[in-house]
Amino acid sequence: MSELKFHILYYVIIEVFLLIIFYAVSKWLDPKNSRKSIGQKSTSWLKGFLERVFLTFLLLTGFQGSALILFGAIKLGTRLDSDKEAKVNNDYFIVGNFISIAAAVLAFLLFKPFIKINL
Repeated sequence: MSELKFHILYYVIIEVFLLIIFYAVSKWLDPKNSRKSIGQKSTSWLKGFLERVFLTFLLLTGFQGSALILFGAIKLGTRLDSDKEAKVNNDYFIVGNFISIAAAVLAFLLFKPFIKINL
């Protein structure tokens, strides 16, 4: 059980590291992002956190293909109404998604040997 605590701590460290990475990426690709309120930024982080937890859960339960298809469909659906001319937003969106997926896969690799889920 104590090893699980360390794995949860690693997951928290990953999330803190992601906050720093996303902050740097937003300054680089979306300078207008600095005008967003703390509430808007925390809502974006919370949505990303929930996506990563859900994606990690699907990976842990053995639904790797379904997880990535579902994740892609959700992300595509949220972008359908976006401004087609906003190249910076699209670049930020793509880079952010790759970072988020990489973090979910890293969390999956951390938890996989520890959590056995048989469905």
